[in-house]
Amino acid sequence: MTGTLTVLYITGAGRSGGTLLGRLLDQVANLFYVGELRQLWRPGLTQRLCACGQAIGRCDFWQAVFRCAWGCLDYLDPVWMDVMRMRYTRTRHAWRPLPSPGRDADLDRFVAVLGRLYHAVADQSGSRVVVDTSRTTAYAALLARMPDVRVCPLHLVRDPRAVVFSWQRQRSGMPAPAAARLQRKQGLQAALEWSVQNVLAERWRARVGGMLLRYEDLIAAPREALGRVLGLVGVQDALSFLNDGVALLRPGHSVEGNIYRLAAGEVVLRLDDAWRTELPAWMRRQTALMCWPGMLRYGYSL
Repeated sequence: MTGTLTVLYITGAGRSGGTLLGRLLDQVANLFYVGELRQLWRPGLTQRLCACGQAIGRCDFWQAVFRCAWGCLDYLDPVWMDVMRMRYTRTRHAWRPLPSPGRDADLDRFVAVLGRLYHAVADQSGSRVVVDTSRTTAYAALLARMPDVRVCPLHLVRDPRAVVFSWQRQRSGMPAPAAARLQRKQGLQAALEWSVQNVLAERWRARVGGMLLRYEDLIAAPREALGRVLGLVGVQDALSFLNDGVALLRPGHSVEGNIYRLAAGEVVLRLDDAWRTELPAWMRRQTALMCWPGMLRYGYSL
């Protein structure tokens, strides 16, 4: 395939519904959801679980991607790639500018490798829009340097009390292998990250455009919300997989993200607001105290 590739990059705080949004967009022709591709190089690459249920090292799709990009996975040193990921794409790196092209050989090589990867994903999926939920704006800045790539920001936000509650959960309500189970995070850390990640997403969107979407609005009116997102990347679709608040999902090939990327078949789009009764009152108050400026900006009541 030729032409410019669009990366629809979903940013904001973790546990804001990015995996669900990605899976919904994955049902649209010409869009392909890759999950959190930034995490691909973490240790144990070939053993990591693809959304199809196979290990990445045994998934036909990802093996075809690697052959298209580099001939074989052995072309790369995954350890070096993970070092580069940690050196340039963590949250703290978003606060300082990247070296100019040609000033840092490692950075230039890392961007070149990523460019071959994303174009190979587009080639093998037959899509011109790749949906990535890697979230960090520092990584998005690297993707914007890839040749023939347009990075389009989609800032997804969710009530911080729901986000904090999600990080407290040990179980998701959905069976999954150990490799895909939810991780936990302390309430204070989750609330702080909600504020920081959304501020960074706002700063990036102010510079390059894009759109803001609330998780709650996506659930309340999925057809309208998805229509707005598709308009952002110039795609039209009848969204026939949606019917009265139920989405019919086919299996995908995303990497990383929470276990909902494994969901297939009929999925009811229901607002997850268990935090209202199950999150302790003191933690709700603590979260609101830490996050109130952002809550007011995004229309959440205190």
